Amino acid sequence: MKTIISILAMLAMVLGARAQEAQWISTMRSQSATNTWIAFRKSVQLEDVPATALATIAADSKYWMWVNGRAVVFEGGLKRGPNPLDTYADKVDIAPFLKKGSNTIAILLCYFGKDGFSHKSSGRAGLYFDCMAGKTPIRSNRQWKAALMPAFGTAGEPLPNFRLSESSVLYDARKERAGWEQPSADDRWMGGASELGAAGAYPGMPL
Repeated sequence: MKTIISILAMLAMVLGARAQEAQWISTMRSQSATNTWIAFRKSVQLEDVPATALATIAADSKYWMWVNGRAVVFEGGLKRGPNPLDTYADKVDIAPFLKKGSNTIAILLCYFGKDGFSHKSSGRAGLYFDCMAGKTPIRSNRQWKAALMPAFGTAGEPLPNFRLSESSVLYDARKERAGWEQPSADDRWMGGASELGAAGAYPGMPL
């Protein structure tokens, strides 16, 4: 009986530690389709604004980020290569964009979905976000919201050079979720994010 209790206690500790780690996240749909665009949102309450809030952000493949409706990063991230077993991560101080009370982080991710010159696809769209805002952790996990962005698609011929991992992007403004990155936006159309694994796990590899 004591052995069973000890095993259950150790399992609870492991699961608890895992819950505190930032996870690679994606959507439940189209995680590996070429030229996939995904929107992520997370709301967090802060008692005070910290002096610094250094966020570690990684993506396969590119991302744009807004904090409280203000643009913070335009086309962040680097291509995953030539080392196929590693992923680049940005370090971004988001403290100047935070406020006391409710805060909203919105990230648009573009997944290339194919190899190219100096880029090795992980095989799955993924976002990683890890930040301590004072005493408050802001970490990507299943509590984030995520959804495919219907306004983005793939254009037809002429096709880009085969050496490029990027696709020719087709944009249809009629399908845009206008203002989705703003804190006041209605995000009920978004579902919960899907966890893919912690840092060092597929698709992220080491950070």
